[in-house]
Amino acid sequence: MSRDKSNSRDYAILAVIALVVAVGYFVLRTPPMVPTAEGHRPQRQQQVPHSDMAGTSGSLQFPQDYESLVAMGNRYMDQQEYTIAAESYRRALALNDDTDVRVDFGTCLHGMGLSGRALEEFRKVLEARPDHAIANFNIAVVSYATGQADSSRVYAKRYLTLEPDGRAAPTARELLEILDSES
Repeated sequence: MSRDKSNSRDYAILAVIALVVAVGYFVLRTPPMVPTAEGHRPQRQQQVPHSDMAGTSGSLQFPQDYESLVAMGNRYMDQQEYTIAAESYRRALALNDDTDVRVDFGTCLHGMGLSGRALEEFRKVLEARPDHAIANFNIAVVSYATGQADSSRVYAKRYLTLEPDGRAAPTARELLEILDSES
């Protein structure tokens, strides 16, 4: 083989390697797609500038007191930044096991695509307060999203029994109509 052909082949190999490295860089730096709680349309997960949810290192500073942690969780949940909100709520729950905060924590978990974990949190709430209307409603929604129609029906009806005129009542009735039409 001539020297020119060998050099051309070497350059082609280097170009392919550079292309693979460049594509790999852009693929790996793009955040993964996660479902949202509303409509389950994919949404890019927000990159969190700290090492992990349980860690304390990194540039994101979490407050130390319960009220500030809950407020931070609420703020990030409203922005649909579920990872940060969930970590804020998790830390708040370590200080004070409040059922409403646990419901918000479960909602974030569902927003992160962790529906099984969300159901666990909602069930913990119902163990402490079986009459917690929003926990019942959230179990209905998450159960429906995970294909558990019977469970969804039971909890939607429970919610309507507890809060027939509640904020989520129209959605609960709509869910029951959908479940009835699917059966």
